[in-house]
Amino acid sequence: MESNNRTSIFIVLAMILLLVSIVELMFLLNSETLNLSKTTEIILKGVFINFISSLVALIVFFFIFNDFHPIKQSTSKDSSITIYEHYRAINWGDYISNSREIEISVIYYDHHFNQYLEEYQTFFRNGGKLKLILPNTNNLGLINKYKEMFNEYEPNRLRFKIDETKKKIEAIYNNNHVANGSFEMKNTDQHISYFYYNCDNKKIFISIFEKNKDGIVKSPCILINNKNLSPRFDENYWKKEFNKYWI
Repeated sequence: MESNNRTSIFIVLAMILLLVSIVELMFLLNSETLNLSKTTEIILKGVFINFISSLVALIVFFFIFNDFHPIKQSTSKDSSITIYEHYRAINWGDYISNSREIEISVIYYDHHFNQYLEEYQTFFRNGGKLKLILPNTNNLGLINKYKEMFNEYEPNRLRFKIDETKKKIEAIYNNNHVANGSFEMKNTDQHISYFYYNCDNKKIFISIFEKNKDGIVKSPCILINNKNLSPRFDENYWKKEFNKYWI
């Protein structure tokens, strides 16, 4: 990642230096130092102007492409942290299919369980174990707090989506689980302050609940490769945080 960044910087610097050199040549052409015919001077100026325009366009394109590329993430296999620019950039199906135990704390997740229905069916058929934390829909004070965060929904609609999340995952589990699989859920009165998704305590996703939405979730998401963290880090830190909801 750092090597790619250094290469990009060198490319930009080279383009800028080339641009400066061409501008200097343009000034030289306008001076009386060179004895050029009028036709030659016009041709050279035209060539230089077109070249400068192309170079400027290339520099602008370079910056736009690097600033607004849809997914920016670490490419190192040994990286402890991977940052996704938005939640939907993650291929959740791969993580669901390759996990044996999943822990989730979220406000609602009905669309997700619809979207990855087959993956969760396979997960439970393979003996997968899922723990899910959702808000208590009977706690109206809590729901009103979430209404401030999800201002596109009225409280009743928000309660409906939370209940639908529960119904969808319960139906998937009931129709697909085997003897060694399990599903546990708790409707908590505690405030869920961030999205949490733990795959086998090895891959942990953390994301914020954004307030400024235009209909599509765009919150950034951090993937923590738990096994690659420093030995000084408590690998059960996030599990301890999650288990507080069960109190």
